[in-house]
Amino acid sequence: MRNRILCAALAGVLALAFAACSSTTGADCGGDTGIACTDTTTGGGDTTPSGGDTTSGGDTSAPAPYMWVMICDKESPDCSTTGPGADIDAIELIVSGSTYGYAIGSSANVSSATADKCSMCGDKGDKECKYAADSFLSRIGGPRDAMVYADKTDDGYVSLNSRCVEFQIGDKTGAGIAQGIYSSDKLKVYEVDPSYKTDGRAYSGCICKAEQYEVWLRLNQGVDTGSVSLGTGTGTTTFSVP
Repeated sequence: MRNRILCAALAGVLALAFAACSSTTGADCGGDTGIACTDTTTGGGDTTPSGGDTTSGGDTSAPAPYMWVMICDKESPDCSTTGPGADIDAIELIVSGSTYGYAIGSSANVSSATADKCSMCGDKGDKECKYAADSFLSRIGGPRDAMVYADKTDDGYVSLNSRCVEFQIGDKTGAGIAQGIYSSDKLKVYEVDPSYKTDGRAYSGCICKAEQYEVWLRLNQGVDTGSVSLGTGTGTTTFSVP
Protein backbone atom coordinates (compact mmCIF):
# COMPACT_ATOMS: atom_id res chain seq x y z
CA MET A 1 0.00 0.00 0.00
CA ARG A 2 1.30 3.39 -0.93
CA ASN A 3 2.78 5.87 1.53
CA ARG A 4 0.13 8.46 0.56
CA ILE A 5 -2.58 6.07 1.84
CA LEU A 6 -0.69 5.40 5.09
CA CYS A 7 -0.31 9.14 5.64
CA ALA A 8 -4.01 9.69 5.07
CA ALA A 9 -4.88 6.96 7.59
CA LEU A 10 -2.45 8.44 10.19
CA ALA A 11 -3.95 11.88 9.71
CA GLY A 12 -7.42 10.42 10.34
CA VAL A 13 -6.29 8.79 13.60
CA LEU A 14 -4.72 12.03 14.83
CA ALA A 15 -7.85 13.97 13.93
CA LEU A 16 -10.00 11.60 15.99
CA ALA A 17 -7.58 11.84 18.92
CA PHE A 18 -7.75 15.64 18.97
CA ALA A 19 -11.54 15.58 18.60
CA ALA A 20 -11.80 13.47 21.76
CA CYS A 21 -9.93 16.06 23.86
CA SER A 22 -11.73 18.89 25.70
CA SER A 23 -10.30 22.40 25.58
CA THR A 24 -12.10 23.30 28.86
CA THR A 25 -9.89 23.50 31.99
CA GLY A 26 -11.24 21.81 35.12
CA ALA A 27 -12.35 18.24 35.63
CA ASP A 28 -16.08 18.89 36.11
CA CYS A 29 -16.89 20.95 32.99
CA GLY A 30 -18.86 20.04 29.83
CA GLY A 31 -19.60 16.54 28.56
CA ASP A 32 -22.62 14.61 29.79
CA THR A 33 -22.05 15.24 33.55
CA GLY A 34 -24.71 17.93 33.87
CA ILE A 35 -22.45 19.88 36.27
CA ALA A 36 -22.31 23.64 35.77
CA CYS A 37 -18.97 25.29 34.99
CA THR A 38 -17.69 28.51 36.56
CA ASP A 39 -16.96 31.19 33.99
CA THR A 40 -13.44 32.52 34.65
CA THR A 41 -13.68 35.35 32.14
CA THR A 42 -14.28 38.99 33.16
CA GLY A 43 -17.83 39.32 34.43
CA GLY A 44 -17.95 35.85 36.03
CA GLY A 45 -21.19 33.96 36.34
CA ASP A 46 -22.21 30.39 35.68
CA THR A 47 -22.72 28.82 32.27
CA THR A 48 -25.00 25.89 31.45
CA PRO A 49 -23.13 23.00 29.87
CA SER A 50 -24.26 21.97 26.42
CA GLY A 51 -23.60 18.32 27.19
CA GLY A 52 -24.02 15.67 24.56
CA ASP A 53 -21.48 13.72 22.50
CA THR A 54 -18.76 16.00 21.13
CA THR A 55 -17.06 13.29 19.04
CA SER A 56 -17.08 14.25 15.35
CA GLY A 57 -17.19 10.62 14.21
CA GLY A 58 -17.47 9.73 10.53
CA ASP A 59 -15.66 7.23 8.32
CA THR A 60 -12.09 8.35 7.70
CA SER A 61 -11.00 5.23 5.75
CA ALA A 62 -9.65 5.67 2.22
CA PRO A 63 -11.82 4.57 -0.74
CA ALA A 64 -11.10 1.11 -2.12
CA PRO A 65 -8.71 1.22 -5.08
CA TYR A 66 -9.63 0.04 -8.56
CA MET A 67 -7.89 -3.28 -9.17
CA TRP A 68 -8.87 -4.05 -12.79
CA VAL A 69 -8.71 -2.12 -16.08
CA MET A 70 -11.01 -2.93 -18.99
CA ILE A 71 -10.55 -1.70 -22.56
CA CYS A 72 -13.46 -2.01 -25.00
CA ASP A 73 -13.21 -1.71 -28.75
CA LYS A 74 -15.28 1.16 -30.20
CA GLU A 75 -14.30 0.66 -33.85
CA SER A 76 -16.68 -0.58 -36.53
CA PRO A 77 -15.28 -4.01 -37.46
CA ASP A 78 -13.23 -4.26 -40.63
CA CYS A 79 -12.81 -7.95 -41.30
CA SER A 80 -10.73 -7.37 -44.41
CA THR A 81 -7.67 -6.91 -42.19
CA THR A 82 -6.12 -9.61 -40.03
CA GLY A 83 -6.10 -7.21 -37.08
CA PRO A 84 -9.64 -5.79 -36.76
CA GLY A 85 -10.34 -3.15 -34.13
CA ALA A 86 -8.09 -1.00 -31.96
CA ASP A 87 -4.53 -2.37 -31.68
CA ILE A 88 -3.39 -2.20 -28.04
CA ASP A 89 0.33 -2.26 -27.34
CA ALA A 90 0.72 -1.34 -23.64
CA ILE A 91 -1.00 0.33 -20.68
CA GLU A 92 1.09 2.47 -18.33
CA LEU A 93 0.09 3.52 -14.80
CA ILE A 94 1.45 6.98 -13.98
CA VAL A 95 1.62 8.24 -10.38
CA SER A 96 2.74 11.81 -9.58
CA GLY A 97 4.09 12.19 -13.10
CA SER A 98 6.26 9.05 -13.08
CA THR A 99 5.82 5.52 -14.41
CA TYR A 100 4.50 3.26 -11.63
CA GLY A 101 3.59 0.09 -13.50
CA TYR A 102 2.37 -1.64 -16.65
CA ALA A 103 -0.30 -4.20 -17.48
CA ILE A 104 0.27 -7.79 -16.38
CA GLY A 105 0.02 -9.77 -19.60
CA SER A 106 -0.88 -13.05 -17.90
CA SER A 107 -3.94 -11.43 -16.27
CA ALA A 108 -5.52 -10.37 -19.59
CA ASN A 109 -8.81 -12.03 -20.46
CA VAL A 110 -11.80 -11.35 -22.69
CA SER A 111 -14.59 -9.88 -20.60
CA SER A 112 -17.17 -9.65 -23.39
CA ALA A 113 -17.57 -9.47 -27.16
CA THR A 114 -20.22 -8.03 -29.47
CA ALA A 115 -22.01 -9.81 -32.28
CA ASP A 116 -19.93 -7.76 -34.76
CA LYS A 117 -16.77 -9.66 -33.88
CA CYS A 118 -14.98 -10.95 -36.99
CA SER A 119 -14.79 -14.73 -37.01
CA MET A 120 -12.73 -14.83 -40.20
CA CYS A 121 -10.64 -12.11 -41.81
CA GLY A 122 -8.91 -11.13 -45.04
CA ASP A 123 -10.15 -9.77 -48.35
CA LYS A 124 -11.99 -13.03 -49.04
CA GLY A 125 -12.93 -13.77 -45.45
CA ASP A 126 -10.93 -16.97 -45.51
CA LYS A 127 -8.07 -16.07 -43.16
CA GLU A 128 -7.58 -16.26 -39.43
CA CYS A 129 -7.92 -12.95 -37.58
CA LYS A 130 -4.27 -13.35 -36.68
CA TYR A 131 -3.63 -10.38 -34.42
CA ALA A 132 -6.93 -10.77 -32.57
CA ALA A 133 -6.17 -14.31 -31.40
CA ASP A 134 -6.74 -14.98 -27.70
CA SER A 135 -3.15 -16.21 -27.51
CA PHE A 136 -2.04 -12.63 -28.27
CA LEU A 137 -3.85 -11.08 -25.27
CA SER A 138 -0.71 -11.28 -23.13
CA ARG A 139 1.01 -8.94 -25.59
CA ILE A 140 -0.48 -5.96 -23.77
CA GLY A 141 1.75 -6.77 -20.80
CA GLY A 142 4.87 -4.77 -19.97
CA PRO A 143 6.24 -1.54 -21.48
CA ARG A 144 5.56 -0.38 -25.01
CA ASP A 145 7.15 -2.83 -27.47
CA ALA A 146 4.94 -3.17 -30.58
CA MET A 147 6.63 -3.38 -33.96
CA VAL A 148 4.80 -3.38 -37.29
CA TYR A 149 6.62 -5.03 -40.21
CA ALA A 150 6.05 -5.15 -43.95
CA ASP A 151 7.33 -8.67 -44.48
CA LYS A 152 6.96 -10.63 -41.23
CA THR A 153 4.67 -11.11 -38.24
CA ASP A 154 4.11 -7.97 -36.17
CA ASP A 155 5.10 -7.98 -32.51
CA GLY A 156 3.80 -6.63 -29.23
CA TYR A 157 0.11 -5.77 -29.72
CA VAL A 158 -3.31 -7.37 -29.78
CA SER A 159 -6.29 -6.28 -31.91
CA LEU A 160 -9.49 -5.94 -29.87
CA ASN A 161 -11.87 -7.18 -32.61
CA SER A 162 -15.11 -5.84 -31.02
CA ARG A 163 -14.16 -7.22 -27.59
CA CYS A 164 -13.64 -5.91 -24.08
CA VAL A 165 -10.39 -7.08 -22.51
CA GLU A 166 -9.68 -6.72 -18.78
CA PHE A 167 -6.38 -7.00 -16.92
CA GLN A 168 -4.44 -5.83 -13.86
CA ILE A 169 -1.47 -3.50 -13.48
CA GLY A 170 1.84 -4.78 -12.10
CA ASP A 171 5.26 -3.26 -11.54
CA LYS A 172 7.41 -1.33 -14.03
CA THR A 173 8.06 -4.52 -15.99
CA GLY A 174 4.44 -5.67 -16.04
CA ALA A 175 5.07 -8.35 -13.42
CA GLY A 176 4.76 -8.70 -9.65
CA ILE A 177 1.66 -8.13 -7.54
CA ALA A 178 -1.35 -6.21 -8.83
CA GLN A 179 -1.30 -2.48 -8.09
CA GLY A 180 -4.31 -0.47 -6.95
CA ILE A 181 -5.37 2.54 -9.01
CA TYR A 182 -6.39 5.69 -7.14
CA SER A 183 -7.88 9.10 -7.77
CA SER A 184 -5.38 11.51 -9.42
CA ASP A 185 -3.44 8.62 -11.03
CA LYS A 186 -3.21 8.47 -14.82
CA LEU A 187 -3.41 5.64 -17.33
CA LYS A 188 -1.70 5.91 -20.70
CA VAL A 189 -2.91 3.53 -23.37
CA TYR A 190 -0.50 2.93 -26.24
CA GLU A 191 -2.53 2.15 -29.36
CA VAL A 192 -0.70 1.54 -32.65
CA ASP A 193 -1.22 4.83 -34.52
CA PRO A 194 0.75 7.02 -36.99
CA SER A 195 3.21 7.98 -34.23
CA TYR A 196 4.61 4.45 -34.46
CA LYS A 197 5.97 5.30 -37.90
CA THR A 198 7.55 8.49 -36.58
CA ASP A 199 9.15 6.53 -33.74
CA GLY A 200 10.52 3.87 -36.08
CA ARG A 201 8.20 1.20 -34.67
CA ALA A 202 6.31 0.67 -37.94
CA TYR A 203 7.45 0.45 -41.54
CA SER A 204 6.92 3.56 -43.69
CA GLY A 205 4.04 2.06 -45.68
CA CYS A 206 1.98 1.17 -42.60
CA ILE A 207 -1.48 2.74 -42.54
CA CYS A 208 -1.39 2.59 -38.72
CA LYS A 209 -4.79 4.22 -38.34
CA ALA A 210 -5.55 5.68 -34.91
CA GLU A 211 -8.53 3.68 -33.65
CA GLN A 212 -11.08 4.24 -30.91
CA TYR A 213 -11.63 2.39 -27.63
CA GLU A 214 -13.10 3.04 -24.17
CA VAL A 215 -11.33 2.57 -20.84
CA TRP A 216 -13.06 1.41 -17.65
CA LEU A 217 -11.82 0.85 -14.11
CA ARG A 218 -13.27 -1.98 -12.01
CA LEU A 219 -13.09 -2.81 -8.32
CA ASN A 220 -13.35 -6.55 -9.02
CA GLN A 221 -12.85 -8.79 -12.02
CA GLY A 222 -15.92 -9.13 -14.19
CA VAL A 223 -18.09 -6.98 -11.89
CA ASP A 224 -19.75 -3.84 -13.24
CA THR A 225 -20.86 -2.55 -9.82
CA GLY A 226 -18.64 0.36 -8.76
CA SER A 227 -16.96 0.60 -12.18
CA VAL A 228 -16.15 3.97 -13.73
CA SER A 229 -15.52 4.94 -17.34
CA LEU A 230 -12.49 7.11 -18.05
CA GLY A 231 -13.90 7.93 -21.48
CA THR A 232 -12.89 7.10 -25.04
CA GLY A 233 -9.52 7.51 -26.69
CA THR A 234 -8.36 7.44 -30.29
CA GLY A 235 -4.79 6.34 -30.81
CA THR A 236 -2.34 6.66 -27.93
CA THR A 237 -4.17 8.55 -25.16
CA THR A 238 -3.62 9.49 -21.49
CA PHE A 239 -6.59 9.27 -19.10
CA SER A 240 -6.99 10.86 -15.66
CA VAL A 241 -8.56 8.89 -12.80
CA PRO A 242 -11.32 10.95 -11.08
